[in-house]
Amino acid sequence: MTTNAADVAGYPARCASRDRVSFYSQWAIGATGAVGAQVSDDPAIVLTRTGVGTYTLAYPAGYAVFFDFQLLAADATPTAASFVTTAESPSAGTNTFIAVNGTAAAEIESGSTLKVLIHVWSRGLPGS
Repeated sequence: MTTNAADVAGYPARCASRDRVSFYSQWAIGATGAVGAQVSDDPAIVLTRTGVGTYTLAYPAGYAVFFDFQLLAADATPTAASFVTTAESPSAGTNTFIAVNGTAAAEIESGSTLKVLIHVWSRGLPGS
């Protein structure tokens, strides 16, 4: 049995919160915030850079989700300090977010690693 986000529907409860499964993925970030190689092996989660400091995560559609972001910065003064979700569509399986420094979008520095923990409720969307 594989262990990736596409398998959520087949999972029994695996944690203290009923019917919740968590998936982790990370990506190397290259020059100008470019998404590099996916460091962890979860092909059902895809990260795409769509603009200055702007990214879209794609994951299996139809599940209620919650995202945790962590940046392993290339140096002690990262240009991107936090992440703000600007759009989310669990029914489409997408989450768009911006890397920010203060109040402005900022590129994630080359050599950094972006880590994402996705909590998925395997019963589907609320009301389904």
